[in-house]
Amino acid sequence: VSVGGHNILLDCGEGTQVGLRRYGVSAYRLSAVLLTHYHGDHILGLPGLLQTLGAQGRTRPLVLLGPEGLLEVWRAVYALTGPLPYAVKPLVCRAGQPVALDAFSDGWPAGATLLPVATKHRVRSLGYRLDLPRAGRFDPEKARALGVPVTQWRLLQRGQAVPLAERMVQPAEVLGAPVTFMTYTATVMNIGILGLDQALLRFYHEPPAGVEPRQLFAACTRISAAFMMLLGVVGSVFFAQPLAAAFGLSTAGAAIVPLLFINAALYMLVRYLNVLLRLENDLRAYTAETLWMQGCYNLFYLLPGFFTSNVFVLAVAAILSFGVVAIAFGYKYRAAVFAPLPGAQLGGIARQTVPYGVALAPAQILFSLSSGICLSFVGNASGENAQGLFAFGYSLAQLVTAIQAGFSTYWGPYVYSHYRDEQERICRVHDVLNLLIFGFFCVLVMFEDIVFVIFPDKRGCLAIFPLLMLAVVFNILCEGTVYGNSIARKPWHDTIGIGLGALSNFGLCAVLVPRFGLTGAALALAASNGIAFLYRSVTGQMYYRTVASYPKTISGFLLAFAVTAVGTLLWQHFFVKFALVGMILFIYCTLYRTQLAKLWGMGLGILRSVFHKK
Repeated sequence: VSVGGHNILLDCGEGTQVGLRRYGVSAYRLSAVLLTHYHGDHILGLPGLLQTLGAQGRTRPLVLLGPEGLLEVWRAVYALTGPLPYAVKPLVCRAGQPVALDAFSDGWPAGATLLPVATKHRVRSLGYRLDLPRAGRFDPEKARALGVPVTQWRLLQRGQAVPLAERMVQPAEVLGAPVTFMTYTATVMNIGILGLDQALLRFYHEPPAGVEPRQLFAACTRISAAFMMLLGVVGSVFFAQPLAAAFGLSTAGAAIVPLLFINAALYMLVRYLNVLLRLENDLRAYTAETLWMQGCYNLFYLLPGFFTSNVFVLAVAAILSFGVVAIAFGYKYRAAVFAPLPGAQLGGIARQTVPYGVALAPAQILFSLSSGICLSFVGNASGENAQGLFAFGYSLAQLVTAIQAGFSTYWGPYVYSHYRDEQERICRVHDVLNLLIFGFFCVLVMFEDIVFVIFPDKRGCLAIFPLLMLAVVFNILCEGTVYGNSIARKPWHDTIGIGLGALSNFGLCAVLVPRFGLTGAALALAASNGIAFLYRSVTGQMYYRTVASYPKTISGFLLAFAVTAVGTLLWQHFFVKFALVGMILFIYCTLYRTQLAKLWGMGLGILRSVFHKK
């Protein structure tokens, strides 16, 4: 467990030092070792670890905690280690008697305690609960007003007091409620939109009889807006205070809740306009609107934070930023926004789109849970350092999505508008997509060591990087295999598939993470994404075939599994791994030689046209 610059080790078996090095955890920063009981597989790594710390020049004392019998165990360990250049302080713990962590080393957050609890085992044993004070959001304005130097802010954020000339500044003076306004804006938007953005994407080129595509856009937008208005009124009038507390905005009061619903409604309108620009193939406007939308969600509302930390000011900034985008692009497409829509047409559209959207809506929420489940298990089992490594590795694994950058933007609308008469071409594109994704995956595994030269402190996730990329590959390949579910108007298959993935991820993490740590979490994520991909693809192909050759596609996946195994098992042997993955890449190119030849011809054609213009 890592917290406040300290590491705590729970038990110390024979392979402890190997595990610490593998996951990038510093043994030198150990403040305490907690022993649950004294069976050999829990303590035999202790003599070697203590001697290693001595060889590293440690002089700080180390606290050794455990149940009754600790003193006898320590005498036996000391007989093996001999004198050490630092003090080891054995402390016998008893169930129910908390230990203040700042009592045996400096720098712990004030109020941090360790509570031993009795556990059931064949011998006397203890478990340990670490209780840390929870800090709120740091207020830089208050810190400046109190005269706290910027270099000392981190201490306050950790819960430590900072001495000034006249007095001590306490953490509570500069910490307030966390600002989660924009995060919950997205959550409310995803609920209020009712999945109708996906229904618009599916039915824009196949609207109900007598309905124009832009009328479908207007209907979906108005239905979602009406539902969002209902949510906003009910939430703001009857549940404002509980919602403010649930959103972590209780210090701002109930008045912040209506602003959150207004912001979510504007975000929803911007999202609808983004889908419309995509469907109408307005590339320039789509790119501009997408950049502005991302800026609104990630940046613009934070700019007032340079001058104030008032939640209401940040909320108004968010509303204004989304409002500007909605007005600008809504005006450009005002004919679609204000398209006339008789009641009979609205009812027909609702009967077609609402069941479709509602069936698909849970999929988006479940899909976002996948990596979050793994992070929770890793954090509980291996601590913050391992959790950070996993999060970094998964973010870096998104590199593999670069090969299909922009593809999904236009491929979905193309499939829905041409699936009746362009099935053969759609199958060919799927084969090309497979070649590009599998090939790029191989290249990334071959050169992953070079990537981690840039991030040497993150090298601990090198062993799981192929597994994380495989998990991402499964998600990307769904772009070509699952459209049959939407074409057949059976979106619940996608929701079921993603639900199966989330459920299997939870179960696999519960089994694998306690045993294998980061590797177990990465394996669970890849396997669960594979399960979701398999279910969605099988059902999708039942309704509309996009895979030209099943044997070739299955062979491609088997080769991808081989690349993953090589990258995971031989991560410490660069040249052997490079050679083996290079051989598999050659097999890929042979398997997809027809598609490779077409890509080569396309590339030459583009180069000729460029040089011809010059």
